[in-house]
Amino acid sequence: MTSRIFAWIGAVAVACASCAPTDVVVAELAAPGGDGGLGPSGPPCATNADCAPDDLCERPTCAAPLGRCRKRPVFCDALADPRCGCNRVTYWNPCMRALAGVPSDTPGECGAPAACGGPARLACPDPVARCARLASSPERCEIDPVGTCWVLAPACPPPTPGGVTWEPCAKGPPGPGPGVRCVETCAAIRSEQPHSRRPFPTCP
Repeated sequence: MTSRIFAWIGAVAVACASCAPTDVVVAELAAPGGDGGLGPSGPPCATNADCAPDDLCERPTCAAPLGRCRKRPVFCDALADPRCGCNRVTYWNPCMRALAGVPSDTPGECGAPAACGGPARLACPDPVARCARLASSPERCEIDPVGTCWVLAPACPPPTPGGVTWEPCAKGPPGPGPGVRCVETCAAIRSEQPHSRRPFPTCP
């Protein structure tokens, strides 16, 4: 009887040797400044409709007829790395472009961006885009200027010392709140109100 008990204990010990804790991947987050956390390439595709609902058809260039299905990111950071999407919308970084399912991009702001606002009330191709109404100087502020389409990160990054700053075109009493105050590019775009670039980057 005793030998049987020891044999049973030994069998349980062997069986539980593989009972160590294991990691379960719930979601993959985007690496800061990366490609948006895109997963390995999948099957070939021509459009997003050829891929799974949570994938996008990533193409090497906007003109390329075919690409490969890849996972869309589930989270994007606020690191500024503007990219021009195939829809002529400027995305805050490559991750935001991939999250939107836009198939490719080129570095930098769009040279021929999609227009928005203005007297014609133009709408952006991407429904979550903001209308950036940024003028190069106060003299170029207009009552209802035509803007350009941007998709921003969920939250603006902290202010960068010496970065570009903007102030509202419609100035009120100085001080905090609705009066004259300078903001960085992300906040100026998010407001969708006309802003002019300050001649000096430092806020007062």
